Amino acid sequence: MSLFGRLLRSAAIAAVALSAPALAETPVVTRFVTGGGGLPIAMSEWGPANGRAIVLLHGAGFSKEYWTPQQRDPKLADRYHFVSIDLRGHGASGKPWLVPDFANTALWAADVQAAIDAAHLDHPVIVGWSMGGYIALDYIRRYGADAISGLMLVSSTGGLVPTLAPKTPRPGYKEAAADLGSPDLARFARGAEEILPFMTATTLDAAQTRAWADEELSSPLSSRQAMRGFRIDNADLAPSIRMRTLFVIGAHDAAMPADALATLSKQLPQASLTIVPTAGHTVSFDDTAGFDAMLATFVDTPPR
Repeated sequence: MSLFGRLLRSAAIAAVALSAPALAETPVVTRFVTGGGGLPIAMSEWGPANGRAIVLLHGAGFSKEYWTPQQRDPKLADRYHFVSIDLRGHGASGKPWLVPDFANTALWAADVQAAIDAAHLDHPVIVGWSMGGYIALDYIRRYGADAISGLMLVSSTGGLVPTLAPKTPRPGYKEAAADLGSPDLARFARGAEEILPFMTATTLDAAQTRAWADEELSSPLSSRQAMRGFRIDNADLAPSIRMRTLFVIGAHDAAMPADALATLSKQLPQASLTIVPTAGHTVSFDDTAGFDAMLATFVDTPPR
C-alpha cells in the first residue's frame, strides 16, 4: 500500500473509532474532553460503571489503541471500568508544537484529571506504560498520591530512578531512530515501522506492524521535537509513593534498570517488582495473558 493510501486508511480508522465501538464484543465509548490549557484530549471508556476503575496511559509514539488487547479480554472488560486517553500530541488528541505545552507537568496532569472527572472515577488505579509512567507521576505531582488507589508502572521507572542507555544498541536502531526523526515524510513513515522490532521480544506480523506504525504516524514530528522538554526526573516524588505500587518490566528490555527498581521497591512501603521473562518493552503485548492476569490481581489486592 502506498504512503498516501496508508494515511487515508489511518484517517478512516480514526473517524470510525470516534463514531462507533472499537470492538463489537466490548462496547467502547470514545469522546473528547478539555485537557490542560484547553487542549482537546480523546478518551475511550469501557467496562461496567460499578467496576473498579483503571486508567491506562500509553507510551510515546503510540495511542490509546495500544490497549486494544485489554478491551478484548472479557476477564478484564466485564469486571473493571477502564479509561484510556490519547496523550497530548498523540492519537486523536490535540497536537501542540511548542515546548511549554509539553514541559509543564501540570498540563499532563490536567489531561488525566479531565478524563477521570468525565468518567466520574473514584480513586482509580493508574497504569502507565513507558512514557505513560512519567505522566502518572506528573499526575501525582499535581494532585497527590491520595487521589489514586494504586500505581502500576510498566516498562517505566516513572523518573523515580534513571533508565539505562544500552552500551551497544542493536544493529539498525540508530538508523531507525534517525528515520523516525526525519522531516521527510517517506523517511518518517519508514522509521515508524523500522523502530517497532526493537520494542518487542516477539515477532510482529504484518497486521500488527501496520497498526502500530499507524499509531506512530499519529504523533507528528513537531510534537515529538517539542516533547524534548518533557520532565524525566521525578526522584523527589519517591517519598510520596506510599500507595500500592507495582513495577513490571520485561527481561529483554535493556533500558530498564532491574537492580535499581528492586532496591526502590524495597524502600517503598507497598511496592514490588515483577520481571516478565518473555517480554521486551511491550510487556502487555509480548505476554498479554500474563499481563492481564497480573493487572487483575493487582487491582483486586487490598492495601497492606
